[in-house]
Amino acid sequence: DTTAPGEGTGTGGTDEAPTVVIPEASGGVGEEELTDGVEVLVTPPTGTQPGDTITVTVTQPDGTTNEVTTTVPGGWTDGTAVPVTLSPEDLGGTGGELPGEGDYTITATVTDTA
Repeated sequence: DTTAPGEGTGTGGTDEAPTVVIPEASGGVGEEELTDGVEVLVTPPTGTQPGDTITVTVTQPDGTTNEVTTTVPGGWTDGTAVPVTLSPEDLGGTGGELPGEGDYTITATVTDTA
């Protein structure tokens, strides 16, 4: 493995970023979704291999950030999504409370473990 995931695989040789989709957020994320965690689907870029690390960064309305990491599972197929569940705490909730309302930004990166 000699390249980083997404390195030079985008249009015109640019770096390709992971795709992030939040199916539960199509109409906003409500209390029910927040309580059991919000599933984020990350489709890693070309060049990703099982064992690589996915880091999901949550930027809260006040600008603070939390990171959640997971490993691309063995048997993963290129072009398919890896699910990452964000807990209420990952989204800024504290002491058993749900996070506040507002606009959140969720991004992802993939790091090569080789």
